[in-house]
Amino acid sequence: LADELDHVLASHRLLVGPADADLIALDGATVISSVTAGRQRTVLVRAEEPIIDPAWEVVEPTLEEIVLAYLRDRSRSGPGQSERRADKGHGLVDSEAEPR
Repeated sequence: LADELDHVLASHRLLVGPADADLIALDGATVISSVTAGRQRTVLVRAEEPIIDPAWEVVEPTLEEIVLAYLRDRSRSGPGQSERRADKGHGLVDSEAEPR
């Protein structure tokens, strides 16, 4: 998460959609956090390309939402653990990541 503030804000998107929404359209995006509450899923992603999928409402997250998502993710996985990314046709997959 060490980057220029403007780039951090511009490269993250908060997606809100149905809990069973497919993550196929998120191919290439890194999923930072995914929370399902009832029939709704909220996903924070890091992506350089626009996310275009009618199933998702795309919102610009606040800096606070981004930082808290990274902190929650780090406390859940710990240093040196896998980073999750969206993969076409496979939902979330693990990929080996450097410690954050």
